[in-house]
Amino acid sequence: MHTASFMAHLHICLELLKRDMYLLKKNMWGKCLDGILLTCTQLIMYGKLFPLLGMPKEYILPIYVGSTTLLLFISLGFTMAINIVISALHEGHAQFEYFFTLPCPKKWIFVYHVLSFVIETALITLPLLLVGIFCLADNGGLLIVSSAFSFFPFYFASLTVIATFFLAIAFVHRPQWFLDNVWPRRIGPLMSLSSAFFSWKLVASYAPIMGTVLLLNPMTYITEGIRATLLPHAPHISLIFCCAALVLFFIFCCYLLQKGVYKQLDPV
Repeated sequence: MHTASFMAHLHICLELLKRDMYLLKKNMWGKCLDGILLTCTQLIMYGKLFPLLGMPKEYILPIYVGSTTLLLFISLGFTMAINIVISALHEGHAQFEYFFTLPCPKKWIFVYHVLSFVIETALITLPLLLVGIFCLADNGGLLIVSSAFSFFPFYFASLTVIATFFLAIAFVHRPQWFLDNVWPRRIGPLMSLSSAFFSWKLVASYAPIMGTVLLLNPMTYITEGIRATLLPHAPHISLIFCCAALVLFFIFCCYLLQKGVYKQLDPV
C-alpha cells in the first residue's frame, strides 16, 4: 500500500517536472546565450584582466570557482524566490493553492519545486563552471574528470540546499518585507561574509576573528566544498566538515520552510 502510494506521488511529481522541462526546452536557446555571454566575460576577467592587475596565478582558479558558483546560485535562487513573492503580493498564493489540490501530500509539491530548480540551475551553471575550469587550468580536462566522483554529488547537494533556502525565505517573510529588506538584510551579508572571493584559510591565517565569522555563514561551506572537490590541492576547508555543515543548514531551511508555509498558506 505504501509503495503504491509513493509511486503515485512520484508520478505526479515527475509529470510536473516534465511540464517544466518542456517549458525550459522552449527557452533553452536564450538561457544558453546568457550562459555563453557570461562565460566569455568571466574568462576575460579571470584569464586576462586580473592577472594584469597583479593577482597571483594560484588564486585565479579558486576564486573563479568560488565566486562564479555562489553568484550564480544566489542570483537564480533569488529569481525563483522573488517570482513567488511578487505572485503572492498581487494574486495571493494561487499557484501553490492549485498545486495543493493535486492528490499528493504538500511536501511533494516542494520536492517538485526543489528538483525543478536544481535541474534548471545545473543546466545553466555547469557549462559555465566547467568550461571556465577547462580554459583557465593548465590541465582543466583532467582536473574535471578526476574530480567528477566527489564534485557532482556535492554540487547537486549544494543546489538542493540553495533551493530550499530561497523557498524558505520566500514563505517565512511577508511579501512586502521581502521586497524591501531581503537583499540588504539576508542575501547581501550571506554573499559578502562568505569565502566566495577569497580562500577561507588565507583569511583565517591573517585575521583569525574574521575567519571565525566566516565559519558562521553556510555559504562559506558551499564555496569551500566545491573548491575541495574540484581543486583538492588548493587551500580549502575539509570536505567532510563542509558536508556536515550543509546537512545542518538544510535541516534548518526545511524547518523554516515548514513554518513559512503554514504561516502563509495554512494548508489543511
